[in-house]
Amino acid sequence: MTLMCKNRFNLFFALLVAACSPMPTSFEQVEEDRVRTIDFVYRNRADTTLCEAAPGDSMEVIALFAGEKVHDIALSASFDVQTSMYGKASSFNEGPLDYTVTRSSLQDSGATEADTFAFRFKIPRDMLKTSSFLPEHEWVSVLPVEIRSTIPSSIASMSKTEIIAMLERFSEMEGMDSLSSSDTADPADDSLSSMYRTQFLPSAGTILQLFSASIELKAFVNGNYEILSYCTVRYHRSFRHLDTAVICNKNPVITRMGIYRVRQNNLTYFDPTIHTQPYEPIVLFDAAAGITLSDYTLAIEKDESYFLFAESDSQQQALSISGVPITETHLFEWFFQQDFTGVDTIELKERLSLYNTSDGPIVPLIPAATEAVDRCAVWVQVRDEAPGSRLYPTGSSVYRTRFFFTYSQDYLKDSGRLR
Repeated sequence: MTLMCKNRFNLFFALLVAACSPMPTSFEQVEEDRVRTIDFVYRNRADTTLCEAAPGDSMEVIALFAGEKVHDIALSASFDVQTSMYGKASSFNEGPLDYTVTRSSLQDSGATEADTFAFRFKIPRDMLKTSSFLPEHEWVSVLPVEIRSTIPSSIASMSKTEIIAMLERFSEMEGMDSLSSSDTADPADDSLSSMYRTQFLPSAGTILQLFSASIELKAFVNGNYEILSYCTVRYHRSFRHLDTAVICNKNPVITRMGIYRVRQNNLTYFDPTIHTQPYEPIVLFDAAAGITLSDYTLAIEKDESYFLFAESDSQQQALSISGVPITETHLFEWFFQQDFTGVDTIELKERLSLYNTSDGPIVPLIPAATEAVDRCAVWVQVRDEAPGSRLYPTGSSVYRTRFFFTYSQDYLKDSGRLR
């Protein structure tokens, strides 16, 4: 069974399941007899807020699983991945990953009752130099014609090897943009500084995006599940002192999560900013207010609808391949696992349901039709994307909560609920 981790692939998301394996009841539902990948969170060890790497950086990956208990995991990697304009990845030269793995509870995400693995590995210093994804010559040809002219001819005529050597040299000389010729005694340094200021800086955002590539991590779990995950490697972190000209991507964070209790039944969509039905917000987590409600009990009543909601921190600015500022989008993925009490199984139509059809921060929670479903765990993942930015490194984070249910007799007797 092969699973592709959705948050790591910028343009093409897929879930591949072996034909001999039965499909789960829904994508959102976690089942105890199948491993479910909730997230692979990438953190740069030099700055743990960042989800991207520069050549030579050390990365930490926090893999979060639910469902079937994870008892065995093996990792391999490819540092030579070719990505098509449609986001399809082809990896080459896959081999065992040199990593250090530790068991973690991912405490900062609230995931204290799931299988998590934190492992660390180093990006090869020469990864971009040896990548087959980046052509040695005529690399500027991948740009639209109208953008090619923005690259100075002296840089456009360089080979990949020469460009990477230039970037390595420039990355070691932070603050060069503030130097003038009078500040440098060495004529060679003066020439380099002039090239940096007059030729590199005006097109730095485009050049650095062009010289980006992906790594593919492959996790083989419990001897049966193959999980693919991707991370972008580029030189942005080495030039982040340029501020708005080069923007590093950070992992978005869940800042608030809870339940909307709406005083109208059979609703399939609700947004308190546009709808007028009476409602009560039940806040289960609020980072700013210091609220964390564990084991909350939700009383299910007739003639009401319920929705899960989440909020994230502010959306970052990014740059398109042409250097135009754009604002990233935050997308939400929801997962749930329900528990039964007193029975071995429950008919599908009687089970708890959760539907996420638009990657949105508000999703309908359809209560179960039986008291046997008395609790559930919910994971919400936020991930970011910036269409128009080449190989934008996708950041993500997860929050997990658990709550219980009680059901009124009027609700259980009612046969007109939405199912």
